[in-house]
Parts: sequence; C-alpha cells; structure tokens
Amino acid sequence: MSGLRQSFFLLCILGCLPVVAHSVCSSVREVDFRNRVYPLNETGFTEGTEWLHVTKGRYEAPHEIPLNLSFLYFDVVDVAFGDLTGDLKEEAAVVALYGSNSGSFHLTDTYIFSCVGAKVKLIGILKQSRIEKETGMLVHESVRHPVTIKNGSLDVKHGTGGARPSPEFITTFRYQIVGNKLIPRGHPISRRPPNNGIHWKAQ
Repeated sequence: MSGLRQSFFLLCILGCLPVVAHSVCSSVREVDFRNRVYPLNETGFTEGTEWLHVTKGRYEAPHEIPLNLSFLYFDVVDVAFGDLTGDLKEEAAVVALYGSNSGSFHLTDTYIFSCVGAKVKLIGILKQSRIEKETGMLVHESVRHPVTIKNGSLDVKHGTGGARPSPEFITTFRYQIVGNKLIPRGHPISRRPPNNGIHWKAQ
C-alpha cells in the first residue's frame, strides 16, 4: 500500500472512532461534566452497570418515535466544588437525576470526581438508595442546587417524609471521605421548608 493510500486509510479509521471527552486535568473546574460518560447500576433501570454518554447535560435511552414512555433519562442538574480529601485540591460533586419517563418517581445520585495524576477520576458515588438504607427515612429526589462542600463535608439536601411533590421536610445528609470511602458525618438535619418552598427539578 502506498504512503498516500495508508494515510487515507488511517484518516478513515480515525474518522469513525467515537469522540471521547478530554480526560487530562489540573483542576476539576476544567472538566466539562455535562459532556462525559457516567456509570449507572440501578435495579429497575439497568441490567448491571451501564455507561451513559451524557451530552449537554442529558442522556436518553434509545427509543422509537412516537416516544416510548418507558425510556430511561439521566440529567446532570448541579455541580459543586470543594476540598473533600484534605489535600488542598478541590473535588467535584456532580448531582444526577434519573428515572423512567413513564414513572412517577425519580432518583438522585451524587458522583464525586477528583484530578489524580492529571487525570479525571471517579472516586465515589453517593446513591439515594444508600441514604435511605442507612437512615431508614423516606427520601425523595434532591431539591434544586442540593449539594455543597465545606470544611471537608459533603452536604446533600433531599426532601423527606410526606409525599412527592410535597415532602414535609428538607433534610441535610452529611458525608466525608475517610480512607477513600464516603462515610456518614453526624446525624441528618431536618427542617420544615418555608411556605412549602421545595423546588423540584422540572422534567
């Protein structure tokens, strides 16, 4: 094969490869979390771990037109930054809301990312189902702008009690990273929302 033909062949191959989000970083604030791949393993939505390609903040499972009302969606709804590991470098807490378009309930997971060796690394996932299991509370999907990182604490706010979309309380669940693991920090703190002022992510 001539050099010209070889070059043309290589260009054709490269043109067929999927575009992958740039994974090199010196700070998590450089990372485009609205355009990357996220793992999801949730009984009722996936069979084992599926890797969802999120574009412009949203993933939708392939579905026919007219719309099949049971398709899975996954939305990146918030990102917070702060030092969770005590190394004076920021981590990113990425909040994802997902569910079935035909369902009356939705779930929230929080993905924790860090820059390790100049590469983006997923270091933990705080699942809504885990919070429910550990606390025994009825937990709804998170409120708008639910996550903050301060003084080494990951604070996640959910509606609790009552019924969606009008839970009785806004509850803050606090977690910290110890030995590369997310563990609860203190007890959940609940308060009644002023004027029922919980604002849900619009679908």
